[in-house]
Amino acid sequence: AAVNNALRILISIGDLLTGIYLLVISVFDTVIIGNQYCERQMEWLSGSFCAALGVSITLGANISLYSMMCLSIFRVTTLQKISGDEMGKYEKIALTFIIIVVVFLSAGLALIPLADSLKDFFVDGLSYSRDMNLFHAAVSKQSHINVFKVYYGNKLRQDLSWEEIGRLLDDMFTNNYERIRRSKIPFYGNAGVCLFKYFVKANDPQFLFVWLNLAVNL
Repeated sequence: AAVNNALRILISIGDLLTGIYLLVISVFDTVIIGNQYCERQMEWLSGSFCAALGVSITLGANISLYSMMCLSIFRVTTLQKISGDEMGKYEKIALTFIIIVVVFLSAGLALIPLADSLKDFFVDGLSYSRDMNLFHAAVSKQSHINVFKVYYGNKLRQDLSWEEIGRLLDDMFTNNYERIRRSKIPFYGNAGVCLFKYFVKANDPQFLFVWLNLAVNL
C-alpha cells in the first residue's frame, strides 16, 4: 500500500505540473498576449516564461509516465501478496531508489536543453531587436554564416559556435551601433506553446537527444 501511495503521489505531482502549464499558457494566450501574438512572437519564444513552461510540461509528463510504468510493474509483480503487508527493509530501499530515479531522470531530460554550456546543441536561433534591419524573426546559424561570408569572405568555417557568431556580429557593427541586442531562441521556443521539440530533422543538433528521450519514454 505504501508503494502504491508513493507512486500515486508522484503521478499527482506530474499531473499538477501539467495543469499549471495549461493554466499559465491559457492566461498568457487570452489575457497577457491576446491578439498581439504575431507582434510579440519573438519576445515570447525567447523569454524565460516560455522556457519555464517547457520545463514544467516536460517534467510533469515524464514524472507521470515513469511513475505509472513503475506502478504497473509493481502491481504485476506483487499480485500474489496481500496489499496490507508492511514494507520490508529492501522494499523501502527499492522504493526510495525508484523515486530518486524517476525525479532525477525527469528533471534531467527537462533541464538539459537549458544548460548554457550546451547552447550550440539546443539554441535554435537568435532573435533581434526591431531596429536591426539585417536580420528578422528567428535567425539560424546558417543564416548568420551566409551573411558573414559576404562581409568577411568565404574563409569562415561552417561550424561556428554561437559564441563566435556573437563576436563576429559585434565586430560588424562596432563603428555604427551599440552592442546589438539579441536573445536566444531556446529548445522550448520552437513553437508558440513551448513544448518539447519532438519533431526533429536528421541534421538538427538535438536529433540524438530527442530520440534518446523518445526511446526512454518507450
